[in-house]
Amino acid sequence: MRSRFRLIPVVLVSLLLVVGFAPSAQAEEVWAATHRSVTVVEDGKTPVEIDVRGIVAGIAFAKSRTLVATDLGLVVVDVTSREVKETLTLVPEKLASPRFEAKVQAVAASVDDDVAFAAARYRIEGSWKGPAILKVLDTSGEKVAVKATIPMPEGVDEVSAIYPTPDGLLYCFRRLDLAFTIVDPTKEGADAIVGEVNLKNGDSILWDREVREILPVAFEDTIFVPMFEIAGKDAARMVIAEVDTRSKSSTRHPLDLDQTAQCTAISPDGKLLYVASKRVLVLDTTSWTVRANVELENLLSDMVMSADGKKVFAVDGSVGLRRFDAESMREAEMVDLPSRSLWLELRPGS
Repeated sequence: MRSRFRLIPVVLVSLLLVVGFAPSAQAEEVWAATHRSVTVVEDGKTPVEIDVRGIVAGIAFAKSRTLVATDLGLVVVDVTSREVKETLTLVPEKLASPRFEAKVQAVAASVDDDVAFAAARYRIEGSWKGPAILKVLDTSGEKVAVKATIPMPEGVDEVSAIYPTPDGLLYCFRRLDLAFTIVDPTKEGADAIVGEVNLKNGDSILWDREVREILPVAFEDTIFVPMFEIAGKDAARMVIAEVDTRSKSSTRHPLDLDQTAQCTAISPDGKLLYVASKRVLVLDTTSWTVRANVELENLLSDMVMSADGKKVFAVDGSVGLRRFDAESMREAEMVDLPSRSLWLELRPGS
């Protein structure tokens, strides 16, 4: 599962139009976010655009619902009817007023899909108030309900993405700090904050180097984070941080590659990591060798992999949607889009 919210800063994307892809036994849906809407595309069907009004920051899938994080609240969309069912402001009832609002920064669903999580920050008359907060949501009933509110530590103002782990913890990614805050959603208050993983290596990490938009990608109990570090005078190299959520630790894998990274994807078995910008690198996550290195005409802004691991869908900022063969990374098809598109999310078929 990817969270982009992924966490995520606001990314403006356009209507996604997908035609010509062969239908599969289990139809997959591509969800794309525009400035204030999401568009659902399913093989062989007309794309459906859903107006969510707020600026989209992330999408998560929970049973029969899609949860859309926006700057106006958490929008709940029925995946069958494509209708907006409700919008949760996430503002405590005692503080509810036109002056008080909550900007949702990221959203994720748990493994069992009965619980979801949303990171937000309160704002009063345009001024931010306090650190970010984490809402634990019950998605098992007819309506999504807030079960608990967990304040993040003082100074943690931004949560870019949330990664639920198999053991029930949440890894909340702070992109600006290049760190994870670890949360136990079964606990309350300060007791819910159970650790931190800091990925910085002194002053050597060059996180600002064109990678502000990138988010990590997770597979089971591992999270992969592409970074850059100084490798000599006027030189830099890519580093992949491999975060083990079981041990709450990280391992750095330096690569002799001077390349920026704009987006990532992971194969269904977790063995291959795709890192892309103007080139697509396919990395073996066991040996950390380069399996493929494909140059592209345009900078990729996002990509997702099909559930069967055979296709990679990607978009760039100027051309359109591309479908690659996942093994060779040769482009199999390209579909023009009506305007700039930067972000994709894939909902596997049922």
